[in-house]
Amino acid sequence: MATPITARSILPTLPPELLGRVFDFVNDRDLIRLRLVCKDICAAANRPFAICFFAESRHVVTPHSIETLLKVSSHAVFGPFIRKIMVSPARLPANVIEHAADVDPDPDSNDLDGKLDENADEDMEDGVVVNNAFIKSGHFSILMQQIFANAKHNPHPITIAVHEDRYITRSPKQYYMPASHKRFYGSRAFHTDSRSAPIFRTAETINLVAATADAVGLIISALEIDLMSVPRDVVDLSTQKAIHDFLQTRTMPLDVHLSWDDCSTLRFEHREARLCFSASSLLIPHPRWETHLRTLKKVVQWLNKNPILELRLEDLEVERLSSLDGYFSQFLRSIKLEDIKLGSTFFDKGLYSSLFEQFSGLLNLTYCGLSRLHYRLPEEGGLTTMHLLSGSYPTAWISLLLVFPDGQTEYELKGHGVCRQLEDLAAYTAAAERRKALTVQAD
Repeated sequence: MATPITARSILPTLPPELLGRVFDFVNDRDLIRLRLVCKDICAAANRPFAICFFAESRHVVTPHSIETLLKVSSHAVFGPFIRKIMVSPARLPANVIEHAADVDPDPDSNDLDGKLDENADEDMEDGVVVNNAFIKSGHFSILMQQIFANAKHNPHPITIAVHEDRYITRSPKQYYMPASHKRFYGSRAFHTDSRSAPIFRTAETINLVAATADAVGLIISALEIDLMSVPRDVVDLSTQKAIHDFLQTRTMPLDVHLSWDDCSTLRFEHREARLCFSASSLLIPHPRWETHLRTLKKVVQWLNKNPILELRLEDLEVERLSSLDGYFSQFLRSIKLEDIKLGSTFFDKGLYSSLFEQFSGLLNLTYCGLSRLHYRLPEEGGLTTMHLLSGSYPTAWISLLLVFPDGQTEYELKGHGVCRQLEDLAAYTAAAERRKALTVQAD
């Protein structure tokens, strides 16, 4: 009877270079299983396994989770693969902690081990008692210093990240459990009780993580902050200050990634001097965005201390051009605008013609790409109105699309004559805007 061909029988016979390629076609769960086939397969799978599960290490602020991160960072094989250390700013309210103590720990899951400090310190957040003993005892900072001391010797640059995980606030029935390596280690304890949502201590977490990294001399290559887009003015102001203080104390070049619920994002890459910003409705005035916008402006001000050579703005709803003040520096060589909806108090003032005229004054510009640029008209009482300096006129249009001289909705300008071409485009666009205003008035 022929011996059946299985992974256990065939994989060890493959040459190392071919065996390494096999793992390019293996999903995450099978990576775990393959490491159990034999010693040779386990060794060959270590690299893809480490990249998949440890390169981006996500942890909640509990002793069990942070101690596990320390073990990984100390591991001779897996530790050097850590590139990003992501810490959740969530803290458990006291009633959730008491409930979690009765939950039997599952050794095979990414859960809190259920062991609690009976002498836990507590403090208040919006009237909710929060257990913050792990932080106040100083044990968190001690462990993080050891983790960063290990990461300091890694061959890869280290990103530190603080993410307000919106999924962690949901009840068990609502909770969407991401893939295991995308989940915060220990996060299941944060949704064992649907009656209480966790409290976010984002500013505190940023300050602590930055202080512990600086204490051991870790060079931080990138800062990544993900905020929930909910109206929490006092909390947001403290977070804004923490981000500002962190940036002001940096002496080395730094990548910055700032996002809100993974929808609005600002990404700066210092090596390419490239700034990419996608904001959806973030630039539309609204009370819930007020402190977020102040945070955004603080970050942009810091970024402008160094030359930004390449700028990409996409998926923006802009209430007025002044919202983009600070983005267009004289150092710019490349600008790309895509899917922009521009509004204005008056249709015949401060529109795309004014923007192109502003671009024409950027003397280092050698590329300008424009794609799907819209005019957004205000709605009042269910009716769309075009406001002109001469008066207000109802119209059936909700938005208008800018059509360029060649009849297309995409336009590219290249070379050393870009500024002159932008002057011509500004004149063309101003004339088109006047014609549209006259058409609406006539109707």
